[in-house]
Amino acid sequence: MKLAVLGPAGTFSHEAALKYDRNAEMIFVNSIWDVFELVEQRKADSGVVPVENSIEGGVGITLDALIETDQKIKKEIIIPIRHCLCGFGGIEEIREVHSHTQALGQCRNFLHSLNRETPVKTFQTSSTAAAAEEMAALKDRKKACLCSRLAAELYGLKIIMEDAHDEKNNMTRFFVINHADAEPSGNDKTSFAAFPQNDRPGLLYEMLEIFSKRKINLTKLESRPSKKKLGEYIFYMDIKGHMKDKLISEALQELEKDIRKIKVFGSYPKWDIEK
Repeated sequence: MKLAVLGPAGTFSHEAALKYDRNAEMIFVNSIWDVFELVEQRKADSGVVPVENSIEGGVGITLDALIETDQKIKKEIIIPIRHCLCGFGGIEEIREVHSHTQALGQCRNFLHSLNRETPVKTFQTSSTAAAAEEMAALKDRKKACLCSRLAAELYGLKIIMEDAHDEKNNMTRFFVINHADAEPSGNDKTSFAAFPQNDRPGLLYEMLEIFSKRKINLTKLESRPSKKKLGEYIFYMDIKGHMKDKLISEALQELEKDIRKIKVFGSYPKWDIEK
């Protein structure tokens, strides 16, 4: 199996991909969009993309790509995120920290604590592993990165400090995407987007009532701008159950009838965090 993964080797997406299939051939790409493109072009069997972090929330690029492509969610994977401050110098020498914007956000308070007489500057990279690869090439004691332990080991970096993230319970949810819908497993989630036709009082209540009256558990609700018009939003939802379940199917049909349209991204097995 060929898996498209945000690279280079050592990203947290790589860790999630190893959880999914340790024996897969990893195809490392430069962006989340590239993951979707490789799967869409059938150059990879599946792709692994981050969708939500417990500190920073939803990953907008992934949500946008789900809307704009025809890929289906085959599985979810949830892994703990442990950011390490890595480089070659001591913590008192560091003047720059490089990493992905999500990692920088998840370590915001820690980075602020590094500000001494000379403030520490932050720089964004395409991924945490790209930052590690950059540090390995520079070997500058004044520069460090936030990355995974795996990346530190792969690129020969010294771990200056472990668990640099601000919250202890830092978790990221990933989707495995490909062309096919997953069959019911008995413990599933369904993810979809709802595109309201117009804004009106009670709209969100009406949408939620469709699931409430059928006792369907809504596990996630997130709104994002439609990018078409100011004040127009798309609602991203996760519910417990498979779209082939009778009640789920009825609810989705009623929802689509009441608003402009919905797009179902897929039904997939719910991930056990204890795995």
